[in-house]
Amino acid sequence: MRNISLAPGVMNFLSLVGMAGLLGLAACSSGNGNGAQGLPYYGPKEAVEQADGSIDSLYHTVPPFAFTDQSGGEFSHRDLHGRVRIVDCFFTHCPTICPAISSQLSRINDEVAAQGWEREVVIISHTVDPRRDKPERLRDYADRLGVTGDEWVFLTGKRSDLYEHLQEGYFLTALASDTAEGGFFHSDQVLLVDRSSHIRGVYDGTSTDEMDALLSDLEWLLNQDVTKR
Repeated sequence: MRNISLAPGVMNFLSLVGMAGLLGLAACSSGNGNGAQGLPYYGPKEAVEQADGSIDSLYHTVPPFAFTDQSGGEFSHRDLHGRVRIVDCFFTHCPTICPAISSQLSRINDEVAAQGWEREVVIISHTVDPRRDKPERLRDYADRLGVTGDEWVFLTGKRSDLYEHLQEGYFLTALASDTAEGGFFHSDQVLLVDRSSHIRGVYDGTSTDEMDALLSDLEWLLNQDVTKR
């Protein structure tokens, strides 16, 4: 499994707490997280006995969701159409790690377009500050990044619903705090989620090397016949 580097200070601690269970429960499939070897499944798994007595593993699945995107319309799990997801959390006035993560994701988005993967891949960025980050503000943010279509969606909604989805669905930290720069603590991780809603990769979103690894793992994942487990 790839080592996860975290942002300094208290963010380091909070990200570690938020991801500890996830990383501790990474169930390796055919490899160690390297796309050439196979990718693990992250999160808890359940052993289920089949009718023939064999044991099958049911892996953590990101639950259904429905939020509002930068166009003001609903974006939900029904809009994924079997696409692989690249997932993060951010907020538009973030003074620390968000610009770096968004810059890395913009580079990923450009590579997805260059490879012709737009119909197979979607980037999903969830705000942790929905009070300020209304659709119009998200649209301005997307415009500054050069996003022109639905290949990268920026989601807002009810804060409690967003936080529950991030924390329980993706195991990402999302926390309002008076002591944090900008008013929020959140994970610096970017996740890779397969067509069947299983988390298959965790990367430091501020690291060029880590995001290059995500690209490699993404290519491997797109070449797999991923069946629903």
